[in-house]
Amino acid sequence: MSRTAPVQQRRRTPVFCISDFWFPKFGGMERSIDNLCRGLPRAFEPQVFTPDVGGEAAASFGYNVVRLPSVPSRGYYDEALLRIRAAPRPRIVHVFGFSYSWPGPQARFVAAAAALPDTFLVVKVPTQGDARRYLESTHAGIVGVVSRFVALTTALRDELFECGVRSCQVTLVPNGVSTGRFTPARAGARREARAALGLPDDRPLFGFCGRFERRKRIDLLVSAVNSVAGRPRPLLILAGETDHTFGAGMDAGGFAGPNVRLLAPLGDMRTFYHALDAYVTASCAEGMSNAILEAMASGLPVVASDIPGHRELVHHGQNGLLVQDCAGDGLRNAFEKTAALWRRNKLGAWARASRRIAVAEYDMKKVCRRYAGIYRELAASPGKEAIPERTSKCRK
Repeated sequence: MSRTAPVQQRRRTPVFCISDFWFPKFGGMERSIDNLCRGLPRAFEPQVFTPDVGGEAAASFGYNVVRLPSVPSRGYYDEALLRIRAAPRPRIVHVFGFSYSWPGPQARFVAAAAALPDTFLVVKVPTQGDARRYLESTHAGIVGVVSRFVALTTALRDELFECGVRSCQVTLVPNGVSTGRFTPARAGARREARAALGLPDDRPLFGFCGRFERRKRIDLLVSAVNSVAGRPRPLLILAGETDHTFGAGMDAGGFAGPNVRLLAPLGDMRTFYHALDAYVTASCAEGMSNAILEAMASGLPVVASDIPGHRELVHHGQNGLLVQDCAGDGLRNAFEKTAALWRRNKLGAWARASRRIAVAEYDMKKVCRRYAGIYRELAASPGKEAIPERTSKCRK
C-alpha cells in the first residue's frame, strides 16, 4: 500500500518593514505599514523593525514588531542589518520614508543591505520634496542600489526622475485604506458618534486628525473657522497630539474655544469620522494623506489645501474643494460654501463621490496586491539582476 508523501509547505518570503517610529494609531506612515502587514498574502512574512522608543506591545498587531535598541556599540540600523543578514533568502527590505533622525546611518544601512545576496531594497518616498532633499545629499549613493522606489503620486514620481532615478526603478503605488473597516455612517450613527464624543448635533462639524506640527498649518484651520459667516457656524474638531518628528511641533492647546474642540487621540478613529460632516486640512506638505483616505472611505467631503498629494484625492467640486489661498480668504470661503451646503442638506453628492473614489482607486486589498506583485518580481529575479542599473531597459 503506497503512501502519499506529505506536501512540503512553501517557505514564506521575509519582508522587513523599516520605520524610524511606530505609533500606528497616530501617524499616517505607521498606519500605511500596519495596513500593508495585515493585507499581504500568506506567501510573505512581514515584520516591522523600529527603534525601542515605547509604544504598544508587539502582540497587539497580529504580526511581528521588533523594537531594536540603540546600544553604545551599535545603532538601530546596525541591529536591523544583523537580523536581516541572518534571515532566509530571498528577502525584501522595505524602507518607509527617509530618516529625519538618522539620515546618514540610514543611507549606509540601505547600501549595506543591498549588498547582501538575494536581498532587494524597496524605498517608499512619502512626502513631496523628500527625494530632492535626501537623494541629492545624504542618500545620493543609494540610487544605484535600490531595486524599486515607490512613489505615491505622479508628482513624487517626477521628482524621483529629476533626481536621476531611472524609470524602471519607480513604481506608482498609492496609499490604501480598508474600505470594509472605514464605511459611511449608517442611519443614526452620526448622532450616536457625536454623543459618544460629547459633540453637539446642531452644528456642521469639520474635523482634522493627525500629528500637530507646523507643516499641517492647523492655525489656518482655526483662523478660517473663527471667521466663517452665517449661522450655525461650523465647529472644528481637532484630534491628535503635538509632535516634533518631522520638524517644529504645534501646541494646539491655545486653539480651544467656542468654534474649536480638542480631542485626545482615539483608539478607534471610525467614531471620529462618523461624527463629522466634512474633513479639512491645510497641510503644506504631504505625499498622500491616510487621514483623507479614511475620511473619504467613511463618506466625507474633503476641504484641502491645493498641493500635489491632495489633488489626486480631492476632485474639486465633485467630492470636496481644493483651496489655493489657505493663508488668505480661500479657506474661509471654502468653509462657508461647505457649511452652506450642509444647511441646505446638499453635502450628500460630495459624500457619495468620496466613497466611490476610495473604493474604486484606493482600496487596501488592491494596494496590497500591487505590493505583492513588486515583491514577487524582485524575489524571483536571479541574483542582483533586479537592480535596474544592471538592465538595458531603464531610461535616464
